Amino acid sequence: MKTEIKSLYFDSAKKDQSSGRLDVNDLLQRNKEKEKAEKHLNRVIVLSATAVALFVVVIVSYF
Repeated sequence: MKTEIKSLYFDSAKKDQSSGRLDVNDLLQRNKEKEKAEKHLNRVIVLSATAVALFVVVIVSYF
């Protein structure tokens, strides 16, 4: 019986958090994920640009 009461309490606490409160840890985690995604995108862009540049150099060097 006590576990049911605890689970109801925790469920209501989660609902209160999601309803309007800001969680600093959640914001920090989102920021880390965003930075990680940006770093990955930057790496892809740099590698793509390098590959295109090398391709152009190879093509130009044969002519």
